[in-house]
Amino acid sequence: MPVDADRRMEHPSATPVRRETTGGYVRFRLITSVVLMLVLSSAGSAFADFGYTVRLNQDGFFGEVDFSEESLLTTFATITDFDKNTLTAPDGNLAEYLVMSPVAGGPDCVLPFLSGSAACFGIHFAGGALASNALFGMLPDLNAPGTYGTPGSFFLTIHAAPEPPSWLLLLIGGVLLVCSRSGHGTRRQRLRHPA
Repeated sequence: MPVDADRRMEHPSATPVRRETTGGYVRFRLITSVVLMLVLSSAGSAFADFGYTVRLNQDGFFGEVDFSEESLLTTFATITDFDKNTLTAPDGNLAEYLVMSPVAGGPDCVLPFLSGSAACFGIHFAGGALASNALFGMLPDLNAPGTYGTPGSFFLTIHAAPEPPSWLLLLIGGVLLVCSRSGHGTRRQRLRHPA
């Protein structure tokens, strides 16, 4: 009977032939570790976005709306998807959408019965044809982190969202490395001690 190169006819109690090389495994782990660290170190920038908060506390308007963007807004935008919305009009209706024209000389902010020159931001509240609106216009460019408007009564705050700390990224990388290492050790153990 011909003997296949990959299959050896040996006594069942014989130790199986080890076909993996330690050098290849070490190179694999080294390359995997380097790639993993590069991915995790660049992942911090993927989390860096900007948070926008509009607060209003005057004339019966009270609360805030928060939303996030991957980069600073540089053109006119209508925002309807809020991360948080506690901003109510005097009649109790919630904020429905926000308009923002962040650059002076850009399009004006226009709401029912209100308009303001750019740079501007405004809030429209739910409530039909007679809904409430609030608008702040003629501001400097709204294209950098900071506070714009009248702090304490009606203002917009733009802030960079914090990146995850480096130690957290390193911890995740270490856990993944240990997990990949322990799985390989189990495979070696099975080769040395067949069932």
